[in-house]
Amino acid sequence: MGLLIDPVVSSTMLGELPTKPYIYFSYPLIGLAIDERKALHATAFRLAYFVRNSCKPWQAYLPHESTDPVSRPEVPQGAIRSTDKAMVEGARLMVAFLEPSSAGVAIELEWCVQSQIPVLACMSSAALDSEFGAQSVSRLVLDTVRATRHKFFGYGKQPREGGFMREADERKLGDAIKQILSELGASR
Repeated sequence: MGLLIDPVVSSTMLGELPTKPYIYFSYPLIGLAIDERKALHATAFRLAYFVRNSCKPWQAYLPHESTDPVSRPEVPQGAIRSTDKAMVEGARLMVAFLEPSSAGVAIELEWCVQSQIPVLACMSSAALDSEFGAQSVSRLVLDTVRATRHKFFGYGKQPREGGFMREADERKLGDAIKQILSELGASR
């Protein structure tokens, strides 16, 4: 299946889109304090860098590099949904950060269910260990994740200075991603 991206939107407008096989990183793009937003984006960028350099031929798609309404305001409103949906449907794996809650992440998870894309769902260990996600992750989102081929990853609450999660947890998450990618294989 080819990517069904709005033809009016140029590739320069969207940034560099990955070729297959790739991972889609899903995380909130808006509604965060500036420091939290920067820390989350930096974590996603470091993980994508790890994938691009240590898990070849795998690539990574980061929405904030292409369709983020804050950093890419030139992308037309209608192109955001069609681009992100096509990118989710073309991915072999989604790594989804479930905290803080995001309607966009929930929608992207539903696209994974529809397209049978496996999900590595990331949330704090406190949320992961509680029956209802410590009330920080909606039960509907948790049920949506469970409707996919999924794994959960819990991380510590005390992040590194200026980071979203502890450095040791970030390394463990990178290892978990690498393990899943080896299980998936690079061909489709």
